[in-house]
Amino acid sequence: MPPGQKRSEVTTHAGEEFLYVIDGEVSLTLEGKTFVLRAGDSAHYESTVPHSWMNTAHVESAVVWVGTPRLF
Repeated sequence: MPPGQKRSEVTTHAGEEFLYVIDGEVSLTLEGKTFVLRAGDSAHYESTVPHSWMNTAHVESAVVWVGTPRLF
């Protein structure tokens, strides 16, 4: 992700998401509370929670993102 790039505006949808930061820094906002994730940090959350994330670093960030619809 280039510096300053947003993954999305605040959104909700069915399913779950997992985010792992390989390099750089990402700000994850869940229900209006922001968490700064750095290399080695991860997050797992229900996608029904209002969420968004973006690269807040001054350098490119690398992340692994996995999203899935609810399976049960």
